Amino acid sequence: MKRGAPWSLAIAALWLVACPRRPLSFGPQGEIQDPNEIVQALASRSAKLHRLRSEVSFSADGARGRGSTAGLVAAERPAHLHLELDDFFGNPAAVLTTEGTTLGVYQASSNTFATGLASPRNVASLVPIELPVSEAVDLLFGDPRPLGSQVQGFFVDRGRYSYALLFTAGSGAQERRQRIDVDTETLVPIGEAVEGWEPFEARFSNFESDSGLRVLRRLEVDSPGGTIKLTYKSLEINPQLSPDLFIPRAPPGASQRVLEGQGIEPNP
Repeated sequence: MKRGAPWSLAIAALWLVACPRRPLSFGPQGEIQDPNEIVQALASRSAKLHRLRSEVSFSADGARGRGSTAGLVAAERPAHLHLELDDFFGNPAAVLTTEGTTLGVYQASSNTFATGLASPRNVASLVPIELPVSEAVDLLFGDPRPLGSQVQGFFVDRGRYSYALLFTAGSGAQERRQRIDVDTETLVPIGEAVEGWEPFEARFSNFESDSGLRVLRRLEVDSPGGTIKLTYKSLEINPQLSPDLFIPRAPPGASQRVLEGQGIEPNP
């Protein structure tokens, strides 16, 4: 046993005594017994979330290192994504663009532009997480889509103040087991976890109120490949976005290469 464990337990106990938990609230609708009511509420909210754009603060911790920076993100459903990560001087150091089929990554330090399929492995060429682009876009909205058509499990998690909805999809090596946590009062997603193929755990917090849709302003994602944290600084919901923003194009003079699913080698 680690010698520090009793201290950790003591601190946790004091925290619980000093900070009593808030009571669980189910909002004006009362406790929901039918999970399909929650699925319908999620679908109704999803139908109103089409595009977003924001300046961001971004940090990542993975096999290729740890760092934080500012940047810009724009996304359009189902699988359009533009992510810029800045250098120390505020200039784009790395840019990922995809219209859902082809994905491009530009690295300014080597003036290299790489393209390949918009696959989970190629998404991980810039950020340390492997997942389909459509799911990455859903995470940016804090709006995970159910992986299956039928709810496989449903319960109230009083520790998380959430309804937990369980879904499954795929089979064998590609089976995926999904849990979506929905706030019991607002019926807004507060987290998602996927086990099996392409696993990750995401947490949504610091929700905006201007749009009436309570879109997250902070996203944290943990996966076997690493962790990312993203905070929106000037979030716009459903702005007009040019289609050209998502088309992978090499900047003039950049050397080009092919992404083959293994990712871009880190710069020396």
